[in-house]
Amino acid sequence: MQAASETFTKPDPAVKPGDLAVVVGAGVSGVAAARLLHRMGARVRLLDRSRERIPADFAAWAAGEGVEIVCGEHAPEHFAGARLVVPSPGVAAAVIRKFLPAEDAPDIMAETELAWRQLSGEPVIGVTGTSGKTTTTSLCSAMLREQGLRVFTGGNIGTPLSEYVLSGERADVVVLELSSFQLQTCSLLRPRVAILLNISENHLDFHKDMEEYVSAKMRLFANQTAEDVAILQEGMDDLAHRYGLAARIEHYAVTERFPDMQLMGPHNRANAEAAWLACREFGVSEEAAARAVATGWKRSRRSGACSTSTIPNAPRWKPCAWPWPPLNVPSSCWPGASSRAGICPACARCSKSTPAAWLSSGPAGNVSSPHGGTPCP
Repeated sequence: MQAASETFTKPDPAVKPGDLAVVVGAGVSGVAAARLLHRMGARVRLLDRSRERIPADFAAWAAGEGVEIVCGEHAPEHFAGARLVVPSPGVAAAVIRKFLPAEDAPDIMAETELAWRQLSGEPVIGVTGTSGKTTTTSLCSAMLREQGLRVFTGGNIGTPLSEYVLSGERADVVVLELSSFQLQTCSLLRPRVAILLNISENHLDFHKDMEEYVSAKMRLFANQTAEDVAILQEGMDDLAHRYGLAARIEHYAVTERFPDMQLMGPHNRANAEAAWLACREFGVSEEAAARAVATGWKRSRRSGACSTSTIPNAPRWKPCAWPWPPLNVPSSCWPGASSRAGICPACARCSKSTPAAWLSSGPAGNVSSPHGGTPCP
């Protein structure tokens, strides 16, 4: 495995002691960012429209540490004098910019970028894509652990990277699931290995158009060099050329490399192949990877996430009998499983491409079913 410090140059911190940093949103990433910024010596102001969303333990901590909490509608004066703004992942940068001064505006930075700049050289695997991120992130972590490596898993999968930095722990590899919301306001983030699973139309209520959405995803590769690795689905070379990827490119596809894996469906065989290509860069053997996908795989359960039998008391779903490739589903949607509500957890069909006659209430909050109008099996 490449030593963490071999080619690592620690970037400048996002703020200096005494700088005002504004955090927008009191979700898990906002609270973690506020705590990290406070430890870095910044003056911290956290904004949230609703006081009810402020966690009681955080409110008590903030009162004792001099961290300001402002609730109600945002206003330009809330951002006056700030050197940095850290928005929650669901708050678009365009929304924040409406409140910022025209001159000497503060930087807008994702919590992930803020925390990444505080790492000590730990190599990062970054995983993005319209679908399949959580599955592939979890597979990467399982393979690395099976090889005996210490792993932090976080980002969009549930645990903010700032919490890892605050913990003082040191992992051999950091594995991050990264959404377009997070990547759009990352400027220096450089993963040792970056995985792009797929891209299809999504989140256009957040991004102004498809071009902005794709550009946000491709920021994952923006700072990579020839020493790094970019893992792409076969057929994405035009996209790689358009965005000038400098990293060594590896392609993945559906394979039969892991015949004993618990996850079902061709999309998950592709996810496992992408994870394997990433993990072998850190010395993971094919045998260790095979053991991980056969027995050691566990998935972080987000809202609407699908389950496997490795999670206690979790329901299981059988793969559906649809032909492959799927009917009426854009090829850009597969391979790649999704944990978002609206997609069958067994076969990862896109609900927006599913005929209306097939829509029904499925398990775990899913709302699409290709199974004849009945809930997904």
